[in-house]
Parts: sequence; C-alpha cells; structure tokens
Amino acid sequence: MPCETTAATINHFCHERQAYQLANGVDALDLLIIDTLHTATVGADENSAQHMGKVLHSCRLAINKLGCAVLLVHHTNKSGLSERGSVALRCGSDFVIKIEKIPDNDTHAVMSCEKLKDGERWANQNFSLQPQLESVYVSWNDPSSPTQIKRAKASDKEKLKAEMKRYVGTRLTCKTLAEAIAKTENYTRTLLSEMENAKECQRELSDPGKKSSNRNPWVYWIDAIQEREGLNG
Repeated sequence: MPCETTAATINHFCHERQAYQLANGVDALDLLIIDTLHTATVGADENSAQHMGKVLHSCRLAINKLGCAVLLVHHTNKSGLSERGSVALRCGSDFVIKIEKIPDNDTHAVMSCEKLKDGERWANQNFSLQPQLESVYVSWNDPSSPTQIKRAKASDKEKLKAEMKRYVGTRLTCKTLAEAIAKTENYTRTLLSEMENAKECQRELSDPGKKSSNRNPWVYWIDAIQEREGLNG
C-alpha cells in the first residue's frame, strides 16, 4: 500500500540520517521539510482520512526518531481557502501556515497562521522574494522593531532562568531547554551563550574529558549559590 511504502521510506531515511550524524559528529536536524506532500505520497488518496492519517503517523515517526519538527508543503484547493484533501491533515497537525501571493505582485506574499495547537496565532507577516545570483532570499517587509526583538529575547531568557532554577544544579541540554520554552535549538543556543557571558548560567560539556559531539553535548545549569544570589539581588 502507498502509505506503508511512505512509512518504510521515512524509517529508512531516519536510520541513514542517524548513522550520518553519528559518523560525522554533526548536529541533529531542527527541521525536516517534505516538499511536496503529493510528490512524497504518490499513489495515496489525499482525500482519504485513513491514508492521510498514516502519512501523519509517518511524520510522527520522524519527529520521534530524529527529534526535529516536520514541515509538510501542500497545495490549496481550487478556491484557495483551504488545503487540498482530507480534513485529517489539519486536525492531525500541530500548526498550519498559509502562504498566499499578494494580487498583482509576483514577488510579494503574506504568511498567515491558520492553526497553532499550543499557543496564540501570530499576526500576518508580509514578505518578498529578492533576487540573489541564480536564487532568491526572503525579505521580511514588516519585521518586528528592535525594541520588540529585545523584549522578546529578554522574556525568553527569563523563561530559561526559571527552567534552570526549577531544576537547580541539574545539567540541562540546549535541546531540553529549547523544548521548555518552545523555541528552536539555534535560537536557544544563542540566548544561552549570551547568558553564560553575562554569568547568568554555567556551561560545560556533558563529559568534560571528551570532545563535543551529539553524544557529548554542552549542558547548562544554575547552581544553588547563583540562585540565592539572584533571589537576594
């Protein structure tokens, strides 16, 4: 059955990716993009809740095995108001993002949040595609102001501090802390680096006697002395 083939393919990919990460000491994936859903599930019936349920199950396999998010690129229906196929896709997804071109402008579009399972929908974001050599890059036309970005980072740092104080003295990986504040590992790693430089937390390798690798990640913590000083301050 096509969906069973999809599951086997995902399993094979996960095994190959894990072997590659282990052999080369590279970071785990943050995001796996499947472009497009139709191309990756040839022969499946996208109007079938059963078939699409099995496809989503395959995505969950990748999430669990690789520890990353999975983004399915899919097309809208003829009206452009919703995605094609079974409603099982929307019901089984944690989030749905819609990209829509702005009329009469081939390079400008808007990104809107159609669904967000654990959180509030964000405001629509306009962007344009700018040429660069033989490709393009995304230019956000209405980015957050520097003040908003600074406030957001400060808020996320406070969340990280709260999580480390909750488990005071416990060494936590960047991945664990990123999951706690629902942010990407790269973004969280940047915040943790700034916090370490400001002596707001401590960092060392899980096994200080070995080199950094997937099996020996950096860990972060706040000890009891730091917590007391913070409370007293």
